[in-house]
Amino acid sequence: AIFATISRFEAVEQREEAERQRDAALSGALAAQSESRLARQPDFAALLALESYRTAPTVDALGALLNVVDTSTTFVQRVDAHEAPIDAVARSADGSLAASGDRSGGVVIWDVADDGVVEGRSEFDVGSAVLALTFDESGMLTVFSDGQPAQVWDVSAEPAVIVEEGVVPGYAASSPDGLTAAGLVPALDGEAVFVVGDPLADEPDFAQPLGVAYDEFVEGITMPAFSPDGSLAAIGVDTEVLVALDGDFQVLDLVDLDGIEAADGLALSSLEFVGDEGMMALGVEEGHIYLVDPFGDGVAHPLTPLTSSEPRSMSAITAVEDGETFELLGSAHDNGEVKVWVVDGLDGSESQTLRGHTEEGITGTLSPEGLVFSGDWDGDLVVSDAFGLAQIGVPLVTEEFLPLHQ
Repeated sequence: AIFATISRFEAVEQREEAERQRDAALSGALAAQSESRLARQPDFAALLALESYRTAPTVDALGALLNVVDTSTTFVQRVDAHEAPIDAVARSADGSLAASGDRSGGVVIWDVADDGVVEGRSEFDVGSAVLALTFDESGMLTVFSDGQPAQVWDVSAEPAVIVEEGVVPGYAASSPDGLTAAGLVPALDGEAVFVVGDPLADEPDFAQPLGVAYDEFVEGITMPAFSPDGSLAAIGVDTEVLVALDGDFQVLDLVDLDGIEAADGLALSSLEFVGDEGMMALGVEEGHIYLVDPFGDGVAHPLTPLTSSEPRSMSAITAVEDGETFELLGSAHDNGEVKVWVVDGLDGSESQTLRGHTEEGITGTLSPEGLVFSGDWDGDLVVSDAFGLAQIGVPLVTEEFLPLHQ
C-alpha cells in the first residue's frame, strides 16, 4: 500500500511537471509570435502576449506583455473589408461616414464612431474599378470608376441609389468641395488629354493634350490632386508635374529641381498639395518624398527622415489637436507602412509610422481629428490615429489562432 501510494504521488508529480513544461513551451511560442507580429499586427501581438502570460507567467511572457505596453499604439481597427485591392477611401465632412472602393467595383459605406471604430453600413457595386471617392458637404458620395462617368450616390438611402450621373468618362479625382474634377480622356486620334471641369457637365472647362498616346500615358500616371481651395489641379507623368491654373498650363520637371537625389528610373509615384499656399509633396519611385513650391525657386526639400519604400499615395489635411493646428501629410507605402508627417512650410518631420497593414499599402486619407483610413492590396481597411492616442479596438482572430483561445 505504501509503495502504491508513493508511486501514485510520483505519477501525479510527473504529470504536473509534463503539463508545466508543455505550458512553458506553448507560452514561449506565443511570446515569440507576439514579438514577431508587434510591428505590423499590434492587435494580434497584444492577444498573443496576454495568452502567453495566462498560459505560463514566464520571463518571456512578461517581456512580450511589457513590449506591447511599451509600444506607441496608433492602431484602432483592421477590417477584412473587400475581396479585391482597395484603391480609394474617403471620409464625410461631418466625420460620421467613411467609404472604401476596390478594383472589382465594390464600394462599402462605414459608420464611424467617435473613437474611429468603423462598422459596415451598406455596400454596392459600380461595375468597374473604383479610382476615387469624394463626399460633398451634404453627405452625397461621388464615385469615379474606370471607363465610366462620375456617379453621385445617396448613401443615406437603404440601399444606396444613384441620384446624378456625368457624361464624360475619365475623371479620377475631385476638389474638396466636389464641384471640380480632373482626369484623363483619350482624343479622337488616341492622344491623352488632361481635363479639368465639372464632373457632371457635358464638357470639361479645361483640356490639355499631352503629346503621348493614351495607353502609354496611363502606365506612368499618378492620381490627380487638387489644392485645398480647388484653384489648382495637378497630375504627374514620369518625371513631370502638370499643373492647371485658371485655364493655363504649367510643367514642373523633377530633373530640373535642385535637391533631388537622382537615380536610375527616377519617376513620380504620387503627389499631393499641402497647406493653403499651393505647396506640393512629390513621392518618387525610389522611395523619397520632397516638398516643393511649384511656382517658387525650383528647389526640392526632402522630408526627414527620408522614406525607404515607394509612397504609393498621399493625403493632406489641416488637423487640430489640443488647440494646436497641424498640417498633416499621410503617405501609404509599398512595404505596408503608412507614415504621417507634420509639415511646416517647406520643412517636415515624421510624426508617426502606422503599421496596421500586413500587405502593400495602396491608398489612404486623413481626417481633421487625425484619424487615418488606409486600404491595402489584400482588401483590408485599417483605421489608425495620427496622434498616437488610440486604443486597440476590436480584437480579431483567424483560423490559425482560433484553437489557442477560449
